[in-house]
Amino acid sequence: MNKKILSFVLASVIVLSPISLWAQTIAQSGSQRVSLLEVFSSEGCSSCPPAEEWVSRLTDSSALWVEFVPVVFHVDYWDDLGWKDKLSEKAFSRRQRNYAQFWGNNRVYTPGFVLNGKEWQGWYKNQTIRAGSTENKGTLSIEKIGKEVYKIKFDAKDAKKISNSFKAHASLL
Repeated sequence: MNKKILSFVLASVIVLSPISLWAQTIAQSGSQRVSLLEVFSSEGCSSCPPAEEWVSRLTDSSALWVEFVPVVFHVDYWDDLGWKDKLSEKAFSRRQRNYAQFWGNNRVYTPGFVLNGKEWQGWYKNQTIRAGSTENKGTLSIEKIGKEVYKIKFDAKDAKKISNSFKAHASLL
């Protein structure tokens, strides 16, 4: 599956707007692609507090949720060194290792930054996050159809260029 489309879908799913509980459609994206910034961190990592502080300052940006969505994943591979991170999960470590494998290396580290599926080290240089593409890819909507059942719908601008198979991941932020 095209990583750009997956990043668009994931970032669009994450960006939820407040609405009435009685409404069918509970969220709808714009047509602009939103950049996804993933940060791999750990409480056992001495370099992570400055990285997490940098990420926390992004809350002051007017581009937050509109041009980019940051998500911090605490990995568990530091846990066996004597500092158990209560936020860590094996799935987060696996996610970071999958990226490394996709990039053709086996190196994982914290803090590790991934921007739209690519390794990114711009935070060290205090670079701004690149905005997503302004090209209209389509819109994503989420409808509540049961107590804990949701329907995710993607209307592609150019359906011929889009795969028919998607996997949706959602995070409540």
